[in-house]
Amino acid sequence: MRYSLLFLLTLCLSSTISVAQNAKRDTASHKNDSLRNAALDKQSLELQRLKLAHAEDSLRKVQLQTELASLKSTDNLKKAELLSELKSIRSTDSLRRLNQRRQVDSLKRFVKGFPVKPFFDTLFVVYSKQGSFTAEERAAAIAGRI
Repeated sequence: MRYSLLFLLTLCLSSTISVAQNAKRDTASHKNDSLRNAALDKQSLELQRLKLAHAEDSLRKVQLQTELASLKSTDNLKKAELLSELKSIRSTDSLRRLNQRRQVDSLKRFVKGFPVKPFFDTLFVVYSKQGSFTAEERAAAIAGRI
């Protein structure tokens, strides 16, 4: 009886110590994930800002094109002004797209992607979290559904 109590006490203490050690490891990996997620969130907000600016420019571009179409052929000064504004919007838009592509490429370099491999072949890679799901959980869920 005494030996069995001693054995149970030793077993409980050793399992508690091992659980505590695992918690420390999980905290370190969680901290790394948190840092990556913070950087990813910052980049995602920047990409959303670029998309919003693109949408605003697209609306302005459509407005300028309708004004240009409604102008009479005798109003060359206004026509030249509208054409120059359209040209500047196009150049700004192309620079914005280039910047956005560069940011996406930099995200792919420093953020670890998780492959979706339902049949031992990678279909695509998931880089960002969505809602409460991490990128790894999303990739596993997508592979499971396929």
